[in-house]
Amino acid sequence: MAGIATMVFFANVDPEVLSETTTVGWDISRQTGYAIGFFMFWLLTAGTAVLTTFLIRTEHRPEEVPNIRRRLRAMKERRRARRARRNGDSNGAG
Repeated sequence: MAGIATMVFFANVDPEVLSETTTVGWDISRQTGYAIGFFMFWLLTAGTAVLTTFLIRTEHRPEEVPNIRRRLRAMKERRRARRARRNGDSNGAG
């Protein structure tokens, strides 16, 4: 992703022009600008991957959730009731 982001970004932005407008007194070559951009995009991509992993791993194990069996049973009963209503409505209408 960092490579793709670098290509897309630097297809529209010249690193030398960017360094003239954003850095104070630093003379950054084009290749250095590409390298800095690549590593910045790499850090951004790595950060989003870490955040995604953190958010995915916050799920609970079924035994840790209070009253999980009762909740699952209630969900199954609601689904059955919906299906029965749907089947009853379609059979009664024809």
